[in-house]
This record gives sequence, C-alpha cells and structure tokens, in this order.
Amino acid sequence: MNPPITSCLIGGALGDSMRLPLGDSAVKLGNLEKIVVFIRESCNVCNFLVENMHRKLPHEAILDTTRMRDVFSDLADWKGKIARLLGTGALVSLRRGLYAQGRDLDPRCLAGPIYGPSYVSFETALAWHGMIPEGVSEILSATPKRPAAFENDLGRFRYRTIPMAVYSVGIFRVTESDLPFLIASPTKALVDRIAREPGFRSTADVARWLDGMRVEIHGGLDRSELMQCAEDYGRPAVRWLLRFAEKNKLIPS
Repeated sequence: MNPPITSCLIGGALGDSMRLPLGDSAVKLGNLEKIVVFIRESCNVCNFLVENMHRKLPHEAILDTTRMRDVFSDLADWKGKIARLLGTGALVSLRRGLYAQGRDLDPRCLAGPIYGPSYVSFETALAWHGMIPEGVSEILSATPKRPAAFENDLGRFRYRTIPMAVYSVGIFRVTESDLPFLIASPTKALVDRIAREPGFRSTADVARWLDGMRVEIHGGLDRSELMQCAEDYGRPAVRWLLRFAEKNKLIPS
C-alpha cells in the first residue's frame, strides 16, 4: 500500500527546504478539487518567480554562464533558474554555456560570440554586399581555428578555416545592427570563397566560376587586399583571381 501524500515540493523554486502541506484528509476523501486548486496556485507561484528572475536579468543581448552565475549569486540553485528561463523562452541557448535574450537578434551578430575569433564571410558576406542573388540558409564565417558547426533555435552557424596570415586582411566592424559584428569586405569575401575552389589554371577558370556563382562585382575590387591575399593565402585560385582582376581592370592601376 502506498503511503499517503502529505506534502508537495515545488521544484526547488521556493527553496530546497520549503514544503507546502497537502492534507491527508484531502487525499483520503478524494477531494480532487482541492488538489487541482493547490497545483494551480503552485504553478502561479512558479510563474511569478520566473518572471521575477527575468526582470533580474541585465540588459545584455548575450550572457555566458559566468555572467549568469554572478546575476543569480544570491540563489543556491542558479543552474535551475537558467533552466527555467530557457523553458519559458526568456533565454535561448546558443551553445553550451552561452545564451541570448530573446529570439529577434540578427543571427550574423551571434556568429562571433558563438565561436571565435571569426568573422562573417563566404556566401553570407557576398549576399550581404549584394554580390550574389541567392539567400543563404546558414551563417558562414572564417576562422583561423579548426572548422566547427553549431545549430540552435536562431540558426545554423558554420566556420571554415583560413590561414592566419590573411585573417585580419579586409574585415570591418558593422555597428548598425543588434550587436556589432565583424564581416569580410567585398574583396575578402570573394577571396575566401574562391580560395576553396581547386583546379584553377587560368583566368578563364575564374570567369566561368564567377558566372556560375552569378557574382556581380560593384565598383571593382580592393588592390591592396587582393595582392596581400594572393601572396599569403596559398591558393592558386586567389592568384588567378588577381590576374583576372588586373586583366579586366577591376582594380585601380
């Protein structure tokens, strides 16, 4: 025979030691109405506490575990509080130990915090600059670190390795966004993308590739960026891109 239910512990939300009584008589008499009322009131208490926790969060778009621990330093079960905020949608998990407040952030702003150092490049940057017509289903970034990929409720994020020697070439900071983020210039985005193509042996190969990608080069390319990348990237396709740009007067003399 099961022992009578004499108490209910509300998920730690009211403290690990606080128990609310649920009388034996209510169970023995089968008074379900009292039980339902009790559960409803308990849920209201939990929701109230979650709302209070949400109001306690700082006005920061991205928070990591260390920051969250500081925010809830007065609570014993701070990890449980994070779990409840995730459950209500007040927080969104970006990766292990990193959270965003809300779901309306531009995913390009999140790529750097999720995995860095990195900057937005490849098709994502080409589309941002209006150089290719297609939309991009994932956020593509360049990094000197190992390749990586992450997926969360705000999007898919893929990171491709580039040489450290060219990492800092042709990147700039976008500040007119939810959060500042780094993105490749038009020239660097094109270089990063074409560098992944094998087998280039002529400027004709470059022309065919640009046509296949439907790349539109507005206002030419940056000579300094292109020359440095042609020297340090270590990819034949980048050197052929430089020759193509010189031949077709896409860079200033």
